[in-house]
Amino acid sequence: MAYRWSWSWGSESAVVLADMGFEFSSTSTGLFAPTTAEQYKPTGAPTKYSMAMDMQDWVQLPLAATAGMDQGVVSGAFKVASASWYAEKVFYVRGTLGTPVEVRMASGALALYIDGNWKATSPVYNFTDWRFVALHFDFRADPWKIKVTVDGAVAIAEYSQADDSWHDIAADTLGAARMYGCAWGTLPWYSGQIIVQDEYADVASPRYVTRISPDADTSETGTWTPTTAGSNFGSTGVDPFDAATYTEEGTPSAGDDVITSYASDLTTLLGGIPGSVDLVTVHSYSTGAANTARAEVGDAGGATTTVGTTTLIGSGTTYAYASATVAPGDSAAWDGTDTPKCKYEVVSV
Repeated sequence: MAYRWSWSWGSESAVVLADMGFEFSSTSTGLFAPTTAEQYKPTGAPTKYSMAMDMQDWVQLPLAATAGMDQGVVSGAFKVASASWYAEKVFYVRGTLGTPVEVRMASGALALYIDGNWKATSPVYNFTDWRFVALHFDFRADPWKIKVTVDGAVAIAEYSQADDSWHDIAADTLGAARMYGCAWGTLPWYSGQIIVQDEYADVASPRYVTRISPDADTSETGTWTPTTAGSNFGSTGVDPFDAATYTEEGTPSAGDDVITSYASDLTTLLGGIPGSVDLVTVHSYSTGAANTARAEVGDAGGATTTVGTTTLIGSGTTYAYASATVAPGDSAAWDGTDTPKCKYEVVSV
């Protein structure tokens, strides 16, 4: 499996999330609101938030999460407060050339539309319980290939017809990925989390994404000045996100870095021994003056890290991430005895 990116909602409002790289149809609290009333998590895991969403309103993933993808899977966990449906999108992805692929709600069933044309409808599912919905796409060739899975099983079989009305769609890459609210009521639709995988053929079995904030300082290169608590982790790992709380390198040089970690291993942090850990994603938010930097993932097993994309850091909040499918210190699968490390490194000034 090729897991690429993962996200667990926190208590950040849509206004704050918009500063963290997400886009919204509106940042009104009447249309989007984080809540702990519904939590997609295993027994014993830390408290999780869901994003409660109103009908027809959408949230778009940070562009960095899907940049350059010509195939893959976007998945989420969804639940509805009451089965009062509206024929609105659940997922929406489009190529950079503009052609959209939509998964719409149809009274508990899911309907596939490509370029505005209906293609297929799934069986009916009970969305008053959590459902793990995944949209698989392959934009590499003409015709595109699309399928939908629910709870890891095929809901809409692969759709690809060379003689169809969309057969002349050119090969493309993903331009945007969105989730929608799709039920009547007062914020009745819950998004539990988001996962991105980068291969069409990936199995998208139900998985939990848990947010854990660093609670220990490991090291730094250069001179970093935290705004609060006298520690880098206390300033960079604050939850919820606060752009006014950070650690700063006043005179950065290439290679300067700051590393935070955890006082406990993953078993303790996740509230039990995990059956498997498929991915660890580190998220970073920074500002600068034409510097480049990157996020990295490490583990207590050694100095080796998995690096994210080097990103130009602008005067506004710049989002970056790094994801590791294995523990970088020993290249073995993550397990409950591992302790992740979060690294931010200046690449150029």
